[in-house]
Amino acid sequence: VLCDEAGMGKSHEAMLVINQKWLEGCSRILLVIPNADLLHQWTEMLERFYTVPYVVLTSRKEWQIHSTSDHPNAFIQDAIVITTYDFAADNEEAAKVVNWDLTVFEEANALSPVYQEDNKQAKALKRIAGDSFKLLLTGTPIE
Repeated sequence: VLCDEAGMGKSHEAMLVINQKWLEGCSRILLVIPNADLLHQWTEMLERFYTVPYVVLTSRKEWQIHSTSDHPNAFIQDAIVITTYDFAADNEEAAKVVNWDLTVFEEANALSPVYQEDNKQAKALKRIAGDSFKLLLTGTPIE
């Protein structure tokens, strides 16, 4: 769990872990963010400061762009896969096919009700992450 106040560098700390895992040969890395606003911040940071390859999957159009006849499942990439909570949960069956090495959850406090019966999205994301190493980023660690 990486936790501190907003703007203190959790994203960069997470990217150091992601880069290290990538350099160690862990190529199945999933970065899950709650919404498109944060998606823009992450892709901008990746473009500016890091050289690790990434693919964004948040829509059917992006799915079609990144899937091939060899790999019709767009979650199977030789790059970090960045997606939203909604898209990952909506495509749970395809996402959980991948045996993720590392799963990073931005704003992980939103997942705190995973043990409540009616929280289908949090449960789906937990199943997708499976046995991977999980990195949780939050500005509200009490949750």
